Amino acid sequence: MIPARYFLTSLLIVALCLSACDSATPTLTPTLTPDVRSATVTELHGPATGRATPQEMPGPISPGFTLRTGGEVKTGEAARARLDLSDGTVLRLGANTIFVLQSIEPLAEQTLATRLQLSLGKIWVSLTGGELEVETPVGVASVRGSFAIIQYAPGDPDNPDDDVLVLDCLEGSCSARNAAVNEQLGNLERVALSAQASLRQTLTADDVRRFVQDNPESERLIATLTAAPPATPSPTATPAAALTKTSTPPAQSAVPPTATLMKTPAPAPTTATPTFVILGTHIVQPDETVLCIARGYGVDPTAIAAANNLGSDWQLTAGKTLRIPAVRWRNIATGPVCPPQFRSPYPGLLVTTPTATVTFLSTATPTLPAPAPTDTHTPAPAPTDTHTPAPRPTVTPTPTDTPSATPTPVPDKQGPLITNLRASPNPIIPRNTPCQVTFFADISDPNGVSSAQVDWTFTNVQQMTESGTLTMTPAQGNIWQVVWTFKFNIAPPHGIVNWSVMATDGLGNTAASTAPPLTVQPPGCAEASPPIPLSR
Repeated sequence: MIPARYFLTSLLIVALCLSACDSATPTLTPTLTPDVRSATVTELHGPATGRATPQEMPGPISPGFTLRTGGEVKTGEAARARLDLSDGTVLRLGANTIFVLQSIEPLAEQTLATRLQLSLGKIWVSLTGGELEVETPVGVASVRGSFAIIQYAPGDPDNPDDDVLVLDCLEGSCSARNAAVNEQLGNLERVALSAQASLRQTLTADDVRRFVQDNPESERLIATLTAAPPATPSPTATPAAALTKTSTPPAQSAVPPTATLMKTPAPAPTTATPTFVILGTHIVQPDETVLCIARGYGVDPTAIAAANNLGSDWQLTAGKTLRIPAVRWRNIATGPVCPPQFRSPYPGLLVTTPTATVTFLSTATPTLPAPAPTDTHTPAPAPTDTHTPAPRPTVTPTPTDTPSATPTPVPDKQGPLITNLRASPNPIIPRNTPCQVTFFADISDPNGVSSAQVDWTFTNVQQMTESGTLTMTPAQGNIWQVVWTFKFNIAPPHGIVNWSVMATDGLGNTAASTAPPLTVQPPGCAEASPPIPLSR
């Protein structure tokens, strides 16, 4: 029989051997690696639901929730969320946003190709590399490089043609495409895409500032834009239907969709009309040409032709109303100048008034017969008369006008100069009622400004409209303003407010200028009473 102490000693030796064997065999302990095909919620403000995989039931989520292929996230009213991918890419979700993570695939140099399906809402994109593709019911938006905003707003469920996809390409290479349209974008460009048409615009410094405010991790955007080339040139052709704006925004501030997209009948394919800020309108007078009108306003003639679809011959007819765009003509070619009909902010050529031709009126000069000699012994003319040019008297006519006639002053028929139109805040992000915004404009005129007003039209995401007028008052210097507390009667009460300012000077001359649109974000600003569709 083995003594107990020997048995215990043997067990100890065996245990030591197993321990040594385990330490010498590291493959028995699996090495965990991060899943690159996932996204993690790192920030969440407000209610949100989700499911990590398609097999799970949706439920409330919190920071730390990990989304994998086929997983879904839905943010609630006034909610915001941040998702981080394993390569450092950051996606931020706005309120009322629904998306599905379709796939994340590794690319070269530790970057990812991510594909999402956006059913509703808004996504801010900050890429560290790689590419992102977002599929919506109206088209696909893709981003390569750095920073973008992708927003999808469905319209009438029974009419897919009024769905809108808006892509802001702040920096990088972007595209928006569907069966009818393929738009390629560069730095500081926006495109609004419907099922059959597109509308392009240029983003502004305000858009960049707002993006950085909403995405603190994107501060490098300002540095990259400083060194980056400007936005790509003219818009590409727009097939099928054209998206029409009720007003034309400036290249500044442009935000959220800044265009109101209206459904129009589908004409034959044509070339897209570029988007311009319109200074005012000019009624063509007899014998006026595009060049002479352009010289008067200091506006590029090719921009006038493009803004009015004049074609290659630039033919005008008397009585036609021309839209004068805000595109300065810096090296104006000399030639005839047509009188401007409103005050332009750009220096044009002066209207040349022809010098008055002085007409000398006189009585008829009779032809006098040579005087009959009265003295045959009249001596020859004195030597001093040898240089007389004519042997007969000359009658000097008496002028009825003087060359130094003073021209009659031209009466002032130009309205006030209206510039620097802006709304604050823009966009409106409803948190409490009532919704309130202040409209500003710089208005000046040598004869004084007697009145000014704001004319506005609200178009919601279902293309229903509501409009009205506000009276502006002088604030300080040339600044006029009006504070508007608003609630809309149509539902849903969020969309775009297009507005313009009309002013009258002391002589009764009027002028108008269109402002950048105001965006009202979901859930919008509504009346307490049930919504009433005003127009369709």
